[in-house]
Amino acid sequence: GGQQLLPAGDTRIVASSRLESMAGHGGLSGDIQRVVVEFQGDDVPSARFVLKRTAAGREQQSITLGLAREALFYANYSSLESGAAADVSSFESMLPTVLLAEGDMVNGTKTVLMEDLSSFVQTGYFFGGGSPLNWGKDLPALTGGRSAAGLTAARVTGLAFSAAAKLHARYWGADLSSTPWLRGASWARGGGQDAWEASQKMVGDAVDSILAGRVGEGVKWDPAIERLMQASTQRAEWGAFQRELQALPLTLAHGDFHPANMMLGQEGG
Repeated sequence: GGQQLLPAGDTRIVASSRLESMAGHGGLSGDIQRVVVEFQGDDVPSARFVLKRTAAGREQQSITLGLAREALFYANYSSLESGAAADVSSFESMLPTVLLAEGDMVNGTKTVLMEDLSSFVQTGYFFGGGSPLNWGKDLPALTGGRSAAGLTAARVTGLAFSAAAKLHARYWGADLSSTPWLRGASWARGGGQDAWEASQKMVGDAVDSILAGRVGEGVKWDPAIERLMQASTQRAEWGAFQRELQALPLTLAHGDFHPANMMLGQEGG
């Protein structure tokens, strides 16, 4: 039970543990619950962790999207080959503390137990009410007054880009193509064409649906944006992708750096 949640050397004695719902969190990445651990002694504060698991009934979706790789990354990132100029301390400062990580790409299951980042704020809230993801939300309350302290959208964007650079620098130039659970590893070896083309078709179909008005009813798109989206999907071709891929240095990429996937701490880090 709960005693196994504690790091080696922790002398606190667990009295009880319980799960709390975090409904509405997690998106496609899994089912999320908060683990609250109570300790013996009146003056010992409780500890909180976050438990993320494959949602029941979504195993096939997890297999298709390879969502178990999140757990495999946390379990194995320290043993992967690093780039020549890797800054390990900066890289690890960008990650949450993870106590347990197990994943299986075959059956789509994963379990990740990590620190609770409730005191952090997702960076998307700082982009204001104009963002569709922020419609109907009390942004001053969600940002805890940080916007008034100078954390503008421009400032937060700069912090996000800096964090992304530190994460990607760890493996810049490293050969990770033999790591089977990494998305794109087979592409780096010149394989996986069918899967790549299927993923590009999915994106193309989504763009077609958006531009046809079947998604986002009432949304008006600038004609220039429409042309950019169409050109982007129409130019997706395996041979061109391979030529560009082989000409560039490779690294381990986050793959989904949208604002809700980055968290801002109390000190702006």
